[in-house]
Amino acid sequence: MVVDRLQYYLDRSGHISEKQAGFRRSYNTIQQIARLTQHIKDGFQKKQSTLAVFVDFKSAFDKVTGKMFAQKAFTHECFQPSL
Repeated sequence: MVVDRLQYYLDRSGHISEKQAGFRRSYNTIQQIARLTQHIKDGFQKKQSTLAVFVDFKSAFDKVTGKMFAQKAFTHECFQPSL
């Protein structure tokens, strides 16, 4: 439920680019590889370079406590009372 609400907030508020696929439903690695490949091909035809940065966020949230997460989520109005 928390993930669904957070995803809904991020999608509606525009905080996540439509091009981002990580941790999102209906997006997968194959789509991202195809997008990158097409971008490289298009750039090659136009004699342009392509720069890619890959970041591995493995264990990125291991030190985030539930309390820290809740404080940030409520500060940014991700969650509204549900009654």
